[in-house]
Amino acid sequence: MRMRISMAAVVLVALFAGATLESSSQTGDLAFSQVPFHDGRVGTINPPSELHMSPAEVVNRPVSTSVTNDGDHTDNISLHIAFVPPGGTSDPGHCTPNGVDLWDFGTGLNPGQMKKVNQPVDWQCLDPAAVDGMNWLLIAFVDHGMNDLSSCTTVQQVTDGTCSVAINDDDDDDFDNFRTRALPRVVAEP
Repeated sequence: MRMRISMAAVVLVALFAGATLESSSQTGDLAFSQVPFHDGRVGTINPPSELHMSPAEVVNRPVSTSVTNDGDHTDNISLHIAFVPPGGTSDPGHCTPNGVDLWDFGTGLNPGQMKKVNQPVDWQCLDPAAVDGMNWLLIAFVDHGMNDLSSCTTVQQVTDGTCSVAINDDDDDDFDNFRTRALPRVVAEP
């Protein structure tokens, strides 16, 4: 028994598998080419669990995370972290860090390559008693192609979805571009 498969079925299967269909203007022949798979992944954020803080004291403790190229080719993927201060953007304790930082350019990451990043961070609250028991919210995100920074420069853009839309528009797996961590917690000292 011979099975007949239509050209339309072949095209649909190829397109479903991630190929693009190209036509030669000279011969009219059809050819398939594989579409690159772009995927940056941010790892777990590891901040300190708590910070014992006196007014205006600077406490230096590191934060670590990672960026991984889960795509199928070498790519540039940057790593950013947004720091939302204890008490939110109203910042009742007048705390830093407070904003979005670029932590790593991640240039030339090979498929499957992970780059760990460990950064010292200066934590400070001018009025730690106002935020005693509250925590920072850390939001790490990766930017495939490093082309979305203008949509991700403020905490408001990161938290209101503006940044997420920009980041996800050119990354093929939208579920691993962002990670959040509700730490460190402030412990006010006299």
